[in-house]
Order: sequence, then structure tokens, then C-alpha cells
Amino acid sequence: VAAWTRQDQAVVNQIFLAALDSAPPFLQAGHRGDSTEARRLLDEDPNNARLVEEVTGRTALMMAAIKGDAEMMRLLLDAPGTAVNQSNALGDTALGIASDKGHAACVKLLLAAGDIDVNLANMWGSTPLMYAAVQGNLSIARLLLAAPTIDITLRDEEGHTAREWAVQKSHKPIVRALDAFAKAPKA
Repeated sequence: VAAWTRQDQAVVNQIFLAALDSAPPFLQAGHRGDSTEARRLLDEDPNNARLVEEVTGRTALMMAAIKGDAEMMRLLLDAPGTAVNQSNALGDTALGIASDKGHAACVKLLLAAGDIDVNLANMWGSTPLMYAAVQGNLSIARLLLAAPTIDITLRDEEGHTAREWAVQKSHKPIVRALDAFAKAPKA
């Protein structure tokens, strides 16, 4: 967490790769994007879908979200017991990660999961919608705004909403989309 707080990505990557060396084979297959091996290991033991890497708290679903690997994500979402709302050591979920990385196909797949919580925030209070706003990713913002339970009023630990982040980053199309959402009649 300290390396992440310092935004020392090199150290974060070193920690993750070191932890992955001792991770179960299923998580290693997920990291490699080896869906054939992951499928074989899921067939052997469906509980593999529930595995969490002990140091970082990453799951195979999060690894697929990082890489934008929709094929692996489909495989994992079809596996019984995959925890779509599981958070890692920093509080990020697969949906937050996919939103931050700009992987719209993965965001769509995750939003189709029946029990997805679109408003889960990480340890700094950032939500998937805030990630889309910061990154200026209008297509992902629109996907998230279409979720029935989206809450655009949430604030992060700095007190910012997704709209305020979009304004700060000069992402005018996202500001307009959030404003239109706020004005739209709710069912």
C-alpha cells in the first residue's frame, strides 16, 4: 500500500510479480492470460475461481480486467463462485480496474453480472465512474451511467464527485453526460 501511495509503480510491479511466483497455478494462468490452462484447472476444481493472491489480494478476474482479456473474463464469470465484487489490498474491484484501464468490453461483461456493485469504492473512495471521469473515457462512463444502481453523488476522500473530476480534467463530454443523467427523470 505504501508503494502505491507513493505512486511507485516499479515497486508495486515487483511486489506483485514476487507474490505471483508463489501463487497457485490457476492465478498464474490468469496472469498469463492462458485461458486453456485456466479452463483445465477450473474443470479440475471449480473452487479455483475463488482464489485470491495473498499479498496483493488480486483475483484472476482482476488480472483479466488489468489486461483487458475479455475471453478470460467470460470464462471466469461463467465459473460458479467467482466473486465479482471482491476487492484487492487497495480496495479496487475488477470493475474499477477495467474502468480505469479503459477496457470497455470487460466493463460490459462485468456489468452483465447479476450481483455487480457499480458503486464500490477503493480505499481512497474512488469509484469506477470516477475512474472513467478522470481518464476521460466517455464510453465507459455511459456504460456505468446505464447501470440501474449507479450513484453519481458519491465523493472520494478528497471530496470530489465523478463530475468534479471530469471538470478538473477538462473532460467536457463526460461533464455533459453526467449533467444529462442528473436531469433525467428517474424511474
